[in-house]
Amino acid sequence: MMRLTLATVILCAAALVTRAADAPATAPSGSALGPQELVEQSAKRMLQELDANRQTYVKDRAKLDALVGDVLLPNFDTEYAARLVLGQTWRTATADQRKRFIDAFYHSLLRNYGAALVDFTADRFVILPYRGDPGATTATVHTQVKRESGEKVAVDFSLHKTDAGW
Repeated sequence: MMRLTLATVILCAAALVTRAADAPATAPSGSALGPQELVEQSAKRMLQELDANRQTYVKDRAKLDALVGDVLLPNFDTEYAARLVLGQTWRTATADQRKRFIDAFYHSLLRNYGAALVDFTADRFVILPYRGDPGATTATVHTQVKRESGEKVAVDFSLHKTDAGW
């Protein structure tokens, strides 16, 4: 239960801001993936791999970190999220301090996501229908995560569009 809470906080605080997740990410129609499709694709890929090889990931932290680094973190605009986390402090930090914080932030996400997701199953995650403006440059994809107690927790993924896509 604590792991899910930690993941929820990280998901919301880090503001999932995407770069191109898989090169090139395209929808069946040939157009770039939309916000909901990107979240769906990433979640499906992560959960399928966890379901297929859960015991390997439970036993081998390096493999779990590699999975999270390969599937989820390419979708994070880590520098942008780090700037949001640091707020005004970002402006006064040196280039070296910023670089070290971004690196530490990335590794923290890697560890925390892995720990939170290793026991997570697809039946506890629902992506709600996207209701945003298709022409917008920011989007929020709403999801629900069901805790072991049955309680549903809202988890919102905030994305922004870049030249590379969502």
